[in-house]
Amino acid sequence: MSDESFDLTNYIRTELENFHNREDCLNNIGKAFNEYLSYENLLKNMDDNSIRELEDAIDRVKFQRKSFTKFITCSREEAAKEATNLRSKGYFTYGEFGGDYGYFQHKQALTEEQKEWFDEHKECCYYHGQPCYVWQKEEPDNWDEDCECHLGREYATLIVYELDEDEEKRSGIWKQEITWTLNGYGGEYRDCYYSLEELKKDALGECESKLNNEECPIRKKILLYDGKDDLNIANIKVITNNISSDY
Repeated sequence: MSDESFDLTNYIRTELENFHNREDCLNNIGKAFNEYLSYENLLKNMDDNSIRELEDAIDRVKFQRKSFTKFITCSREEAAKEATNLRSKGYFTYGEFGGDYGYFQHKQALTEEQKEWFDEHKECCYYHGQPCYVWQKEEPDNWDEDCECHLGREYATLIVYELDEDEEKRSGIWKQEITWTLNGYGGEYRDCYYSLEELKKDALGECESKLNNEECPIRKKILLYDGKDDLNIANIKVITNNISSDY
């Protein structure tokens, strides 16, 4: 094919319209800028809307390149490992889009400013590896609204918590092989009992047997209950919830 008959514009358009070739085409265009550079000639034939979109894309890429950390999803055991200069302590996420364990892997040891940002804007760091732009402004008096990450924390869409067994149980994140409900309730943690002893204590308190002593056969069954199967006796109904122990 001769140079005169080759339509570069049509070739690029065709490549970009092909889903499988699109990324390679864009990468090659980007690489070509390093060798054949004339941005003025490139931009002069672009319409105003395209230039605005290009400006927005440049701002996004520049922002993304400033990220200093990344949330790594893993098991709770892995998340609970000791923190270092390059990785944080363990966290769990709670909310509509939560339910994961993990830690933050830093690109390099954090500066003092980055440490402050990280402590104050963990939800931003979860999504973007850094605080959203509004929190990086030099003039804080001009901050007039929260970012989506902070709004997500406020409305429990996604909240990042440090590992804490009680908090994990209260939020329903904690996993163990067997949990229980008593007459449809989970006791202190609402969703389920994590302690067989607490379950038995509450079951004895709810037992309506007229023989309120150790000789009562219903109370004996409650005291001897091993928690492995359901228990349905008198007004006491215990349901076991079994999950995989591999977590």
